[in-house]
Amino acid sequence: MQYLCRKQIVIGFILICLCTQLNAQRGEVFQPDHEYEKFWMGISIGGIKSFYDYDRNKAFIPKFISAKQVDSIFYNATPMFNMGLSATLRLKGRLLLRANPMLILGTPAIDKYYLKGDPTTVYSLYSNSSIIHVPVALKFESQRYDLFNNRDMMRHYVFIGSKFDYDFSNSTVTIKNNSNPGKGTISKTMLNKMDLGYELGLGLSFILRYATISPEVKFSYGVFDLKKPSTTTNGVPVILKSLDKVTSNYIYFTIHIEN
Repeated sequence: MQYLCRKQIVIGFILICLCTQLNAQRGEVFQPDHEYEKFWMGISIGGIKSFYDYDRNKAFIPKFISAKQVDSIFYNATPMFNMGLSATLRLKGRLLLRANPMLILGTPAIDKYYLKGDPTTVYSLYSNSSIIHVPVALKFESQRYDLFNNRDMMRHYVFIGSKFDYDFSNSTVTIKNNSNPGKGTISKTMLNKMDLGYELGLGLSFILRYATISPEVKFSYGVFDLKKPSTTTNGVPVILKSLDKVTSNYIYFTIHIEN
């Protein structure tokens, strides 16, 4: 009986110590000097939904579409992967300047398109890309606020900026006959390597004891025409001939880890 009483006393003492420690942590403000730092760095990793945006030319007007020309296009967003470094400079107060160069890997694609007079044959177009992405953005963050009774543990932010992209792969577009794989694929360099654009996004920062973790969403829009002049390849009309302009659009979900 005395043994059971002593055991209950020890367990109760341990629970009291744990509760006291948790309450102490809840009252602690992590990284209080961060508000006065002028410069810091971090890493980032995340995923992307990418897709080609395009303007159709008169080749899509029914009376101008000739046989074996593209008359319909369908596409879905394609997943890609990104990883990079970040550097942030405090300009004034909560106004920051951030650079976040990263490497993007993936395969942007137009899933399928059809030719007039041949509605049963499905073609696809895709490009294996390895892109150096260099964005620079102005970032404005809120004041800290409490999260689950933890003092000053969270803040949100918004940002807007510009980007430079360079695809150091061979910019080869592959056209594939999905209805008859035996015909093989056709590849040709048809895309420009460089692109400029603008970006905007928002995120949340969780200020922990030794690091700040910030999940964010970013929308990126290219402004350069990626299309090179092209007509046909081995008798198969190139889809880009039916388009006036092709631009790159991305939706990023990225996690930043900074200290």
